[in-house]
Amino acid sequence: MASRYGGVRNWVKGLLAVLTVYVCIVPQQVVWHTVISGLFLQFMFGLFVLRWKKGFQAAEFLGNQTVVFLEYTIAGSEFIFGEEWYIHGFVMYVSIYSVTHSNIVTNCNP
Repeated sequence: MASRYGGVRNWVKGLLAVLTVYVCIVPQQVVWHTVISGLFLQFMFGLFVLRWKKGFQAAEFLGNQTVVFLEYTIAGSEFIFGEEWYIHGFVMYVSIYSVTHSNIVTNCNP
């Protein structure tokens, strides 16, 4: 049964995450409410996605829509920089996605 959930490796990763927070430079300044809330939300989201078919379908739909949106950015980059914009490789891909992400975050927050 343990292999179904990743076994010992996942427990070690979780223990390392907790240990990292515990031995940080100033542990008194850690806002534990935020840490616990984030872990709880992550657990609930994982439970929703992994346990129920509708949750998996919703996550798959959002992932597919994200891919479609990012393909639009690639088409826009091809329009702006020409058909061989990708010869610069990794730098162009990362810069396009980071500019698109920062634009969305900036425009979505009032």
